[in-house]
Amino acid sequence: MLTKVSNPNYLTTYNIINWCWTNNQNNEIERIQDNMEGYLLIKYKNNSNIKIFNYYINKYFSHNLIQIHWMDKIILKQIDSFDQNNWIVGNKLRNWVSNKINQINLLEFKINFILGIGGEYYLYWIRLNYVSNLIGISNHNTIILDAKLNIPWSLNYFIDYNKLDSYPQIINDIDLILINLSQLNSNVVKYISKLVYKKIILIICNLSDSKLKLLDKNFKIIQIKYFKNYNNLIRVIVMKKK
Repeated sequence: MLTKVSNPNYLTTYNIINWCWTNNQNNEIERIQDNMEGYLLIKYKNNSNIKIFNYYINKYFSHNLIQIHWMDKIILKQIDSFDQNNWIVGNKLRNWVSNKINQINLLEFKINFILGIGGEYYLYWIRLNYVSNLIGISNHNTIILDAKLNIPWSLNYFIDYNKLDSYPQIINDIDLILINLSQLNSNVVKYISKLVYKKIILIICNLSDSKLKLLDKNFKIIQIKYFKNYNNLIRVIVMKKK
């Protein structure tokens, strides 16, 4: 999901209950989420700002960055950027995708050039020290800021998915395209079908039958891995050109 702050009934933890018991007597909170890493993310009604509360040290922060811990890495994110908000499933998914990328690099072909599109594409780059060329695009500026902050030497572009035809950098000789979207935009499919690449890994949260048929029409689907998230399925789809 694009915001880390969810409906309070979406996932309730002891820390949320404890905080609301003493701080929400006037029912001023619109949304609250426990990111399970020590932080409550709190959005008040009639206020666009989001507060960060560290319940380990009982302290509020005014900055807009939080830490995500994955394996031995720390990733900094904007509080309103994309995040796999189910922390258990999120890390399982990240591990599977990371292992798949390494498997491709070891057993199929050397990966030197990755194009990332949307979501957490840059997060996987942190563990890929053998990749020399990293380019990312997204239609959310917070994701671009996250990518630049965590991988400062990569190239990242803020674009409109509905105007990809006007995007001047049609890229060739890509080893891997890594896509992370909540909804599959048909313009993204049209765009990547023009590129020269070896393999695609698509992480997708909501995939209708019609969009699955669109993928099958344009690409050869090699593998689909399913992850059960709260009330939907996250699919990781490995594809190549037909």
